[in-house]
Amino acid sequence: MLGWASKMWSQIYRDAGTMEWVAEGPEAGRFELRELPACVAASRPYLIGIAAAMNAGLEMIGVEGDVQIERVDVAARSVTLRVAWKG
Repeated sequence: MLGWASKMWSQIYRDAGTMEWVAEGPEAGRFELRELPACVAASRPYLIGIAAAMNAGLEMIGVEGDVQIERVDVAARSVTLRVAWKG
């Protein structure tokens, strides 16, 4: 299901970079956001909002999990969001 998020990203955020899901086992993975607009990559509140919306999505479907900002590289306009959940 999380793999579909990248498809939704490109529809919701047209011309605002890319999102790739990288699975790291049965209960973890990360979203790699690249080529973000500079103002998005530099906005900590906006990135916190994205992580919070993803957390709300997990809760909405009844999955106990967590989405955290792992890495922000403003110069490269990239962000990594770490996702973990319980089976």
